[in-house]
Amino acid sequence: MTPLRQRRTEDRQVRKLSPRTQDSYLLQVSLFARHFGQPPDRLGPEQIRISTSKVCSTTSPLDLLPRPDSNLAPPAAPAVS
Repeated sequence: MTPLRQRRTEDRQVRKLSPRTQDSYLLQVSLFARHFGQPPDRLGPEQIRISTSKVCSTTSPLDLLPRPDSNLAPPAAPAVS
């Protein structure tokens, strides 16, 4: 385990986060690092700014999820009577 990962794990444990939340945090950091093709300890404020601006510019949080088939349209809203 890298020193950064060990430190972050200890930080999450001290904050008494549930194991599921800790796993979620780890997954998000892994995805963030994979997106930029660099280990987390080499990423900084500029990469965070880029990611944040991408998230804020989307119209819906669902836009960030990968679509299994890009030809699928989102489900229609229920009819209002």
